[in-house]
Amino acid sequence: MLTLKTKIEKRMEFIAKRVPLDPNIVSLLAVFSMAAAGYFILNYKLILAGFFALLSGFFDLLDGGVAKAHKKVTKFGGLLDRICDRISDFIILSSIILAGFVPLWIGLLSLVLVLLSSYISACLEAQTKTKIGEALSLRGIRLSIIIAALFINQIFLAIVIIIILSLFAFVQRLVKAYEILRA
Repeated sequence: MLTLKTKIEKRMEFIAKRVPLDPNIVSLLAVFSMAAAGYFILNYKLILAGFFALLSGFFDLLDGGVAKAHKKVTKFGGLLDRICDRISDFIILSSIILAGFVPLWIGLLSLVLVLLSSYISACLEAQTKTKIGEALSLRGIRLSIIIAALFINQIFLAIVIIIILSLFAFVQRLVKAYEILRA
């Protein structure tokens, strides 16, 4: 069964084949787009922030397709993509916290849970030499929630939902790690 991300990536092959950029540059464009989104959040221009966060998500989906289409898939590219994802997560959540859209403790809780769940996936992948973290990823869902929240000015609600999702992801990954590594 194909995941939603895989289905979207397959549809993006048409675009990916026509992108003349190195896939690592596309990954970096995702970060720069998210930095622009963060800037607009800090300046309370939420529609513009939503547009740049959406653009960041587009670049994040596109980088892997560009790598495959141009036969430039590398381990470094995979690592850079994951690092760029964490930087983007940090930028968007920190901007929301710094702009005062949520109380500090709620914002920090969301940030810690998002980063911890990603860290568990990374550790599990290192231990098992698999890409199990991709199967457990909720990043696309989190980003979609934030983008929608920016467009409709419901950021507090979005962060509460993200805390719940991230807590679920944290527990799910910890349970998966226990099942795989307890031997």
